[in-house]
Amino acid sequence: SNLICDGNKITALPCLSSLQSLSCQSNLFSTLPVLPATLQYLGCDHNTLTTLPALASLAELSCTFCTLTNIPAIPITLAFLNCSNNPIDSLPSLSSLNTIYCTGDHLTALPTLPGTLSELYCDDNLLTSLPLIPSSTTYLSCQNNLITCLPQFPNAIIYLSLYGNPFTCLANYVP
Repeated sequence: SNLICDGNKITALPCLSSLQSLSCQSNLFSTLPVLPATLQYLGCDHNTLTTLPALASLAELSCTFCTLTNIPAIPITLAFLNCSNNPIDSLPSLSSLNTIYCTGDHLTALPTLPGTLSELYCDDNLLTSLPLIPSSTTYLSCQNNLITCLPQFPNAIIYLSLYGNPFTCLANYVP
């Protein structure tokens, strides 16, 4: 079952059970209840959340424009993460993610990127370097950071956006 309660002035949700999808964007939540193990999608953008509950077995998480200072442990089932525009200064260990959006946060470093990664968008942070970019990565955007030297790029890259960094070296030419 699905629950969509976007764009209201809701401040709290009851105990949730047996949900597969929860979209509670643009409300007034400062906390969320315990997430059911059946939940696959959580969209809680544009709330005043400072923390998230344990992420159970989510496949997709979107929590942009909140006031989160961290992301809880990421389950191995999570394939899509968008935690952009939060005062997050670090990410937890990343497991089997395919897509990561972490633009406009306060990140100074990224953890080891998963070998399953195909898209990474980490613009407008405080990154000084990037970890090894997995060979599966096709989209990479890391604009407006403090990166001076880039790692080797995989041949799979088809979109690369790097402007706004004080580069002094480039590891390789991207076809």
